[in-house]
Amino acid sequence: MIKLVVTDVDGTIVAKDEILHPEVPALAKQLRRQGIIYTIATGRVESQVEEYVKQLELDDTPYIACNGGVIVRGGQVVFRRTVPLAPLRQAVAVAEALEMSVLYSKNGVERACRLTDYVRQQQRDFGRYQEVIPFDEKMWESLEIDKLVFMAKVRDGSLDAVEALCRRLPEEFGYKRYANKALEVLHRDSTKEKGVQSLAEMLGIPMEQVMAVGDDLNDLGMLRAAGIGVAVGNAQEPAKEAADYVASAPCYEGVMEACQRFCFGKERTQ
Repeated sequence: MIKLVVTDVDGTIVAKDEILHPEVPALAKQLRRQGIIYTIATGRVESQVEEYVKQLELDDTPYIACNGGVIVRGGQVVFRRTVPLAPLRQAVAVAEALEMSVLYSKNGVERACRLTDYVRQQQRDFGRYQEVIPFDEKMWESLEIDKLVFMAKVRDGSLDAVEALCRRLPEEFGYKRYANKALEVLHRDSTKEKGVQSLAEMLGIPMEQVMAVGDDLNDLGMLRAAGIGVAVGNAQEPAKEAADYVASAPCYEGVMEACQRFCFGKERTQ
């Protein structure tokens, strides 16, 4: 029997417009009425999901942010994994020479370290990165960050140069690459798989009673680790291959399809 449903956010419960459809909070309420906990596991930092958390009424329900590096419950951080900025100095210099956008997160707030066309577009369309704060010597020496993201200006494989440097980072670091679009550096244990495992343990729910739903490469671990891993219809092929079930519908409609099948319908296991 499924006792916990964990969904990704971008590409799963929201599409490119980033609007949460009213059917998703309604689904969360329906799950709760069935005695099933609903929550999210997102690559976003806390400040970027506050409105979704409110709409989904996750008041005292823990949720996962920063790709598993943070768990928040009732507005309080349960744990946070960080890495030092200093070892990333050479990678940042190479990225900036290639005119990439460099974004960094500290205490759940993401900032840009310089103004680029991508940053301007995000400011205009979504109100993000209003604070543009370059790294100074004091920050290089002592700043601990949740994560750092390199966004390629042109998807021409230029991220290869940054990835080569990330392979040489100290043992505590990990990174995730999203094709030729972006590369994210964070603590090696900041994964959705570990985040969901920690959350399930916190709630006293075995992983075989967890259904995880996602669409992208950072969701693979949690899809494989959950009792039922679901890829929505618009998911990347690796996510579909990792899943136990691939929904026919995209985004939130795929989430609803999976819940109907495994939580409310005939497929619900005893």
